[in-house]
Amino acid sequence: MEDFMVMMEDIVLDSVDYGIYVDESRWMAKQRVYEALKADSNYVDSSLVLQNFYDSTCPAGIRITHTIEDSIDAGNYFTAQTLAASYVPTNGIETNYQTYYAILLKYVTTGICDSSDSTTLNQLAWKCLFIDGPSVSKARILFNSIFRQQFTVFDDNCRTEGEGGGGVGEEQQRHNYTGLKVGEDFLVTVYPNPATKGFYLKSNCKENCTVKIVVSSLMGQKLIEKTCNLQEGNCFVNTDLANGTYMVSITKTATNEFVNRKLIITK
Repeated sequence: MEDFMVMMEDIVLDSVDYGIYVDESRWMAKQRVYEALKADSNYVDSSLVLQNFYDSTCPAGIRITHTIEDSIDAGNYFTAQTLAASYVPTNGIETNYQTYYAILLKYVTTGICDSSDSTTLNQLAWKCLFIDGPSVSKARILFNSIFRQQFTVFDDNCRTEGEGGGGVGEEQQRHNYTGLKVGEDFLVTVYPNPATKGFYLKSNCKENCTVKIVVSSLMGQKLIEKTCNLQEGNCFVNTDLANGTYMVSITKTATNEFVNRKLIITK
C-alpha cells in the first residue's frame, strides 16, 4: 500500500516523466488516482497530498466525468445529460468524453442513434485509446452494441514516434494493441436472451475451449468475469444484474479469438 501511495503522490505532484503526450498522460494518470481514492478512502486518510488532491486540486473534468457516470449508473439520466452539456472541456480527452456521453445518453433515453450520431461515434471509436482517453474504449463498446450486425474490430489510430529525437511523426498508423482477433470460426450462442438470473454459453469449438467471459455495461464497466471450459458442456453464468442491456465478451484463451454478444436482462 505504501509504494502505491507514493506512486499516486508522484502523479498528483506532476513528478512523473511521461516522455511524450505529457498533458494527456498526466490527465489520464490523475484520473486513475482519483478512481483509486474514490474506491478506497484509506489512501485519502493516510496522505495530506492525496487528501488535498481528492478534495480540491483534482482537475474539474475528472470530477465531473465521475459524477456523470455515477448519475448514469443510478439511472439519473436527466442529471447526467445536464452535467454533460453544461461543463466546458479544457482538453481533447474531456471533449471526447462529452461527445460520448451526449450520444450514449440520447441512445439510452430515446433508443435513437441517427446517422450523424453513428458517424461521430465511429470517428471517436477509431481514435487512439492512449492519447484520446478512455472514452475511446467506451465508444467502441457502444458502437458494437448498437450495430452488432456489423461488428467492428477497432485498432488504435495512434501517432508513431519520430526517429532520433523522439518526436511525434505526422503520419498516423493503426496499431492493434489488444492482440485479439475476431473469431471467424469460433461461434458462441448466449441463451436464454433475454435472461433473468443467468445465461448459458454454447460453442462450436471442439478443442482448447477454455474461454474468458466478461460481462460489461454499455459504458464499459466490467461487472462479471469468469473462466469456463466449453468442452465440458454448456457453461452457465450466474448474474445479479439490474434490468438493462449488457455486452458479453467471450475470448478463447488458446488463440485469443473472441466474439461479443448483446445480453438483455429482464426480471
